[in-house]
Amino acid sequence: MSESETNTSTSDIKNMGSHVFSPSDPTLIPSYGSPLVQSSEGLFDPFSIGQNPSLNQIFRASPQEDFQLTDYSNGEAALDANWLFYNYMGIWGDSAWYTQDALNNDIVLMAKHKQGCQFLQNILIGKDPCGTKIIFEGVLECIVDLMSHPSGNYIFQRLVEVCSIDQLQEIVLRITRERGALIHAAVDHFGTRSVQKLVKMTKKLPLITYVISALAPGILALMLNQTGSHVIRHCLVHLDSQQNRVIFEVAVKYCLRLATHEQGCVSLNNCIDCIKDPHRKQLINMISVNAVQLSQDPFGNYVVQRVLALQNPEFTKIICYQLQGYYVLLSMQKCGSHVVEKCLKSPWISNIVNEFLANDKLVQLARDPFGNYVIQTALKLCTMACISFW
Repeated sequence: MSESETNTSTSDIKNMGSHVFSPSDPTLIPSYGSPLVQSSEGLFDPFSIGQNPSLNQIFRASPQEDFQLTDYSNGEAALDANWLFYNYMGIWGDSAWYTQDALNNDIVLMAKHKQGCQFLQNILIGKDPCGTKIIFEGVLECIVDLMSHPSGNYIFQRLVEVCSIDQLQEIVLRITRERGALIHAAVDHFGTRSVQKLVKMTKKLPLITYVISALAPGILALMLNQTGSHVIRHCLVHLDSQQNRVIFEVAVKYCLRLATHEQGCVSLNNCIDCIKDPHRKQLINMISVNAVQLSQDPFGNYVVQRVLALQNPEFTKIICYQLQGYYVLLSMQKCGSHVVEKCLKSPWISNIVNEFLANDKLVQLARDPFGNYVIQTALKLCTMACISFW
């Protein structure tokens, strides 16, 4: 680039094209020598080569790594980015060779580029309706793809935060129209963040019905998936009982399968914490009547412990009654011993102690690697409650 080109004035750049953006405060116009792209043809974003032959030559002559974005935490940088954006769109917006499809393609390429993503986010942070509209129209066709893209997901999250209700509706309809798209995004490392943001932004709108309906066929799969379970947890925390009804129904229907699954037991425990009647009673009854089986399971025992931790007299009574005759056996198991210790902290402690004393394996239990902890807990609690252990 020649010295005469480098010294091109800002006013010369502003006058290029009839639609070049011009901020009200001239001091906020970015300098021509900024680390963003500089050329004799004006200021352009470094994230998309575009279709202009002369621009292609300029971009190829300048290594991508040379371009560094300014810190967007300050207002001046934000206005610099806005000026750059409109300058780029304004210069080429009316060019015969630069079609709407080409513009949209460039927006998508920017959204999928690490620095381009930061650039577009800054436009959205400014909450300028015109800039938001350009980005919205540019990414709409690829909105499902962006949800799970390492960089694009940030554009999706920011866009659903700042777009209008009508634009949000179009985004939701576009996503939910594609069968399974929302479920696939929910189990993706990046997509799960997008789905959670979509739930949050639509929870107070009728649009949440479309989101929940799209997730419904995959609720069980999400509850069993480590990544997808984050979406389930997000729904349980942020949505009301009616909106979470489909999750509660799946939890009741597949209770035992979830309880004995490594990730499923976590999702089920989250449901226990958040579920409301009548599903709450159905779910906890199902867990309680299967307490013997679940207490011996490496994952199911955590579910039984969670129910006991509720300290609900009705449910505690059912579990302790179901475990009668199994306390010694469970006490000598790694998983079951934890459940027995929890039961000892309930009003049923006398019944459990009497079962220990009536069993001829009490000495064996006291010497057992797991059972000895149960005996220690029983002795401690009996002393505190003035109950005779002998």
